[in-house]
Amino acid sequence: MRRHILHRTVSVFLLICLLLSFTACTKLRAKRLEFTPYYSEHIASAYEQTSPTLLMSEPVPKDFDKDASVLVPYFHYAVYKPSTGFAAVDQAAEAYINAQLDTTEAMYRQDAALNMDYTLDVLDNKLGQLYIYGFSCTLADQQPQGDMLRTALFYNAQDGTLFTMDDILKSETYANFCQMADDLLYSTAQIDISVTSITADAFAAAFQFHTEGLTLHFEAGTFGNEQSDAIDIGIDYETLAPYVAEPLYELLEETHLPLRGRKLDPTKPMIAFTFDDGPSKYTPRIAELLERYNGLGTFFVVGNRIDNFKDAFMRCVEGGHELANHTWEHKNLQTNSYETGYDQLTKTNKKIEELSGKKPALIRPVGGAVDDDVRRLSRDLKMPLINWNVDTLDWKTRDADAVYNECVRAAGNGSIVLFHDLYETTWQAVERLVPYYASKGYQFVTVSELLQYAEDATIVYGDVYYDQNSHR
Repeated sequence: MRRHILHRTVSVFLLICLLLSFTACTKLRAKRLEFTPYYSEHIASAYEQTSPTLLMSEPVPKDFDKDASVLVPYFHYAVYKPSTGFAAVDQAAEAYINAQLDTTEAMYRQDAALNMDYTLDVLDNKLGQLYIYGFSCTLADQQPQGDMLRTALFYNAQDGTLFTMDDILKSETYANFCQMADDLLYSTAQIDISVTSITADAFAAAFQFHTEGLTLHFEAGTFGNEQSDAIDIGIDYETLAPYVAEPLYELLEETHLPLRGRKLDPTKPMIAFTFDDGPSKYTPRIAELLERYNGLGTFFVVGNRIDNFKDAFMRCVEGGHELANHTWEHKNLQTNSYETGYDQLTKTNKKIEELSGKKPALIRPVGGAVDDDVRRLSRDLKMPLINWNVDTLDWKTRDADAVYNECVRAAGNGSIVLFHDLYETTWQAVERLVPYYASKGYQFVTVSELLQYAEDATIVYGDVYYDQNSHR
């Protein structure tokens, strides 16, 4: 009897539980909330040529999960998908969006939604910056307080090449850049946390390149709930330059980033103007003239003149010109001993390096005079001997017209031209020669640059170089 009563009691209890469960589910279904997209309209920037595609989930069907024993969550989304016109960029954006749709749908066990939008900026028609952002949430709280999403895609706006972070920052200095960002973050907002603690997507989204430099923009909450306000860190281009990788540097060089080295075109003619016996009062004029035509010269200086014309020497250093060795006292290396020659050259090397911070690479023997001992000096010091294939005879004629005419007659692609920057007439001739050769498409290069583009660029110490492709 007791067993029968117990059995009936358990059955009644289970029936009550079932009814309660059914009632609860029915009530939950009755309370299923509607989804309202947070980003109700995409605000296009001036750089957008094509309207975005709105990806949006279907409304919940009336009969959705009506026969289910438990409430099945429904996933809503409203996502603006960008179209930049560049396949690689658009595919990367679509892949990111699809990944977020898949991830978010799997995250929630109740009705939830994903909202996503983007902004597009292009820096001087060169650097495209596509920022994709959004958030996921339950329908009970349709505000951007849930899982925030953000990333950025950078690309060459001229050809659509997509940049990775390794194309933006050099891998070998990446850690140093992050340390600099950490220091600036602390000094700006007193947040003692590393930028490496956030996701790669969140870090990329912080990069905003503009006319003056880079701003690292960290939205509120990037570093946790204690970060209640957005943080902006400014880095000017000069400070940023040492950390920038080649693809981005090449894109922004000169217009934003400072010139780094020179870009020479091996398909265009090159000529090396060289100047002996200086420095002198005419040296800065020559240097400045070459620079105006994006050119550089090679100045074979006499060591004991440097202190007397230190400003002229430093003007060449600051302009990036090549400073090379023409002995300490303008001594003929062929008519002096090996030991005297060694002293003349090493003393001059030391002086040049002391002021310029760079050891000279080339020797010009006084008078172009070379014998076996001079060749041995070249091998021992690992400095090639540089003569010329065009002597303007400026030292002899002291006539600007004669110097000009001789150079135009004899000098062409690959020439090493000999001048002396001691004479006003030389300056007057060079003042005409530089615009003349520039009008013919010539690039004014240093001797070292000229030899880098030789048919055989291997430097042979002990040989004498006469032009770009002649040495023996």
